[in-house]
Amino acid sequence: MFTSSHFVRAKGSYCGSAVMIGFILSTVRGVSGNSRCAAGTCRSVLAERTVEGGPSWVLSSEYPSLESVELRSDLDRVRDLVKELARVENGISGYLDNCEQLSVSECQDNGVLDALTLSSKLKSEAEILLRNVGVFSSCEKSVDGSNTDARKKSLEVQEVAARLGEVTLSKDLFLMRCTDDLVSEFLSANNETKAEAAHIRRQRKLRDSRLSLQEEKLATSLSVNGHSSWGTMYSTISGTIQCDITLADGSKERVGLATAAGYLDNPSEAVRRSAFEGIRDSWAVHEESCAAALNSMVGWRLDMYKRRGLHFLDTPLHQNRMTRKTLDTMLRVVEDRSELARRVLRTKAKLLGKEKLDAWDLFAPVPAELAESQEIDGRYTFEEAVQLIKESVGSIDPEMGDFVQLMADKGWIEARKASQKVPGAYQTEFSKSRTPRVYLSDYNGGAGHVLTLAHELGHAFHSWTMRELALPETYLGMNVAETASIFFETVVSGALLERTTNELERLRILWAACENASAFLLNIPARFRFEEQLHIQREKQSLTPSELSSLMEQAWTNQYQDSLATVQPFFWQSKLHFYITGVCFYNFPYTFGWLLALGVYNQRDRLGDKFFDAYKALLRDTGKLDTEELVLAHLNEDIGEDAFWNKSLDSVERIVTEFETQASMLKPIPGQVYDA
Repeated sequence: MFTSSHFVRAKGSYCGSAVMIGFILSTVRGVSGNSRCAAGTCRSVLAERTVEGGPSWVLSSEYPSLESVELRSDLDRVRDLVKELARVENGISGYLDNCEQLSVSECQDNGVLDALTLSSKLKSEAEILLRNVGVFSSCEKSVDGSNTDARKKSLEVQEVAARLGEVTLSKDLFLMRCTDDLVSEFLSANNETKAEAAHIRRQRKLRDSRLSLQEEKLATSLSVNGHSSWGTMYSTISGTIQCDITLADGSKERVGLATAAGYLDNPSEAVRRSAFEGIRDSWAVHEESCAAALNSMVGWRLDMYKRRGLHFLDTPLHQNRMTRKTLDTMLRVVEDRSELARRVLRTKAKLLGKEKLDAWDLFAPVPAELAESQEIDGRYTFEEAVQLIKESVGSIDPEMGDFVQLMADKGWIEARKASQKVPGAYQTEFSKSRTPRVYLSDYNGGAGHVLTLAHELGHAFHSWTMRELALPETYLGMNVAETASIFFETVVSGALLERTTNELERLRILWAACENASAFLLNIPARFRFEEQLHIQREKQSLTPSELSSLMEQAWTNQYQDSLATVQPFFWQSKLHFYITGVCFYNFPYTFGWLLALGVYNQRDRLGDKFFDAYKALLRDTGKLDTEELVLAHLNEDIGEDAFWNKSLDSVERIVTEFETQASMLKPIPGQVYDA
């Protein structure tokens, strides 16, 4: 399910000067943060049995350890490749100034074509090795946020990535500016160059916004200890924060963010509120540091956009391979129909015995008193969850079910309970073996966690279907990266509903499924509008912590309106997405991806037996086609028009209506049940 991630990066951004850093760190897809998929130590009284934790993943197939000879050898090889690329670059950079006038025959005679081809080969090898090390380091940091060795290794990867970006800039700029005939000749050289076709086509759209070679190199070099370092500082702060929490029995705990976030879906409102306030108070200590980071990051971007002649939305739109018209259309339709999500929150408030929900209730489970009165067992062991997901997606096609079993059998899933784990859930893949991994900071057996596991396994299946493609053909815009994950989640949610005849169990499943509506139709638009205003205001001046809080409070109020009694002004601090230096506006692609995935799911009846082959073809093309082209080619839909988005939201409305109907069959908890 949706939340946020400390590690998510959009695939193949290649937009802006720190391009290579962004690529090497574009290692994971997924979600994490303050939500049920970041449960930490969630303790539920909904079930008689306790289900805590899951398996540990196997990383040793890639490297024995961070200090292993094998890992060091790969890094050393990348450094050697960087040196060789620097020599090759000399055969390209001298022709940059007049590359628009050079013919194919001239570039054959002067050796430029050979240099471009060799650069492509060397860069491909370097990216695979460096990305592999980067993924391994991120995985190690995830299971232990205090692991200084992993943090150091990640910084080392960033530094090498920056240098790799510098020595391949000449090639990138040359292919961006040269004639179409010359690009065609380069692409036809071999399979490695051919694989760059989609990427080069997209980059050529940016030819007028590129700086000189010297300026691009300088920006890339300075970003490591400048722009990117602010994100590193934020990650260090978030990995060391401790929160004071009061538990239901009155005892107190001092815990990390992952554990504190886990209490946000606790059945006791007192515990949820204590966790919320503990997280808020812990971040308050760092508000000046966070404000400095955010002002500096956005200021850096705005300065670069000004030099490039870009609007601040041009880069995220390019990263997601979509037009401004499509974004505006989607946001307008979503905001027009956002009352759907407010209906969900009002229904939950009634069942919780409250007039309105508070911000700490957004991930509250079905009231414990209702569950106890029905005596249901609402938990799944990890093995049961895997079996359920396997059977559910296997009903679409056995290949998907077999893949789920493969993930479990190979030890490619991490779901242990541990206090030092970084909160969240994500999927990543190793570029050498082309094998995926799935990370959950915890697994507690609830329906929400089952759906989170399904979501990340969907990401993994997407990766698996592309494993035979060349790496450049797998670079995804974040907006289409959610296609398979939400498809898996939707199928499993339907299977959960079909399996139960118990009214409360059905409500509990719908309760979890409807969290998507409030997340994607309210929370994501609030993030987008906040970040939009942040960029507008930052063009004028730096913002103080109180001004940032006011912007966030206004964004939440505009979206949630009267469905919440309290909002979350400190969200600009606690939400990691705002501090990812390689990606900006890391918000609207989630809503886009959710509605796109529902649109894909809705094609099942129309396509019948042909659906699975068409579905796999769409997944394989996500790295090759622009978004509008992708949807038109495989769904025959125009996403620049309202109709596509409304059809997806119609299916959301059916779920919301079913949730309201199911809730109306149950007697609400009278009065204020929980001490707050």
